[in-house]
Amino acid sequence: MGNYSTDYKMDTHNMSDGNVTLEKCFSQVETRRKCTFTIMCCNLDPVSTLVLQIPFGTEIEGMNILGLVLFALVLGVALKKLGSEGEELIRLFNAFNEVTMVLVSWIMWYVPVGIMFLVGSKIVEMKDIIMLVTKLGK
Repeated sequence: MGNYSTDYKMDTHNMSDGNVTLEKCFSQVETRRKCTFTIMCCNLDPVSTLVLQIPFGTEIEGMNILGLVLFALVLGVALKKLGSEGEELIRLFNAFNEVTMVLVSWIMWYVPVGIMFLVGSKIVEMKDIIMLVTKLGK
């Protein structure tokens, strides 16, 4: 058994490392199995093999949407619980939402123009446009 201060530090590390932070919203835990081979042999019996599969968890890259939704839900409840003190941050999030909606509407209006110019640049790069148009009709 280790000394008390080392055990306390390890317990604190295991309780708080990544369990409450926002970084868990951007990683997932995947269960993998580690195979261990054990060969048992007797003088008269044939060789037999035993395969043990030990599960262990590893972190992989990817969005953890459930963690993100849970974080947003807890943040919203905490802001509502604050009352008038949380109203400033709620207004900030609402303003951020409005700005995002304006940007999305601009993108939706200007994307067709950009696509038109991309297609136009490819048409200009072609050497024989008439041959391409005649092949499209066949």
